[in-house]
Amino acid sequence: MEAAIPQRSTHTRRMIAIVLAAVALAYTIAVIRGAIPQDRRIDAVHLGVLALAAAAVTVLASPGLFGRLRAFEVKGVKIELLEHVREKQLEQEEQLRDIRLIIPLLLPEEERRHLQNLARRRTTAYKGSEALRSELRRLRTIGLVRMLSDKHWISHIEDGHEVNLAEYMDLTELGKRWVKRLNELDERSH
Repeated sequence: MEAAIPQRSTHTRRMIAIVLAAVALAYTIAVIRGAIPQDRRIDAVHLGVLALAAAAVTVLASPGLFGRLRAFEVKGVKIELLEHVREKQLEQEEQLRDIRLIIPLLLPEEERRHLQNLARRRTTAYKGSEALRSELRRLRTIGLVRMLSDKHWISHIEDGHEVNLAEYMDLTELGKRWVKRLNELDERSH
């Protein structure tokens, strides 16, 4: 008996959809054939009523359809399906996973740490070494840091001497964006 109720409901919805579609179609045919006088033909209000009837027919014929819609725009006739949006999200998530795999290849851990230290202003007590100079030059070359003045060059960082990195360089806008992304990736991985 319970299965008969949903079947009756589906049957009733389909009948109402057919009646609405028939009325809208009859009206349109009557206007085209001239059965409806000029002063009683479709204007903006009637067109809106027809659009609502079409929407009602669609909902009645396929009730699950509007549950999957993300946006419905009448003027621009824009309908975006949630499924399409979800596909895009999955694609973007996959791209982010790929980026997470690539970042360690692009920026080794030490270079990432230098960027994050510059962003957090933890730049004191850097010990000079050839490795440090190479890492800083690489960051400068790829445009993530910029030199602050002519008197402090990376080559002036001597082996074994402590320096304040903030006296030598600062993050560029691109460097700030990278730090932001690195922090987001670190948060997601923990």
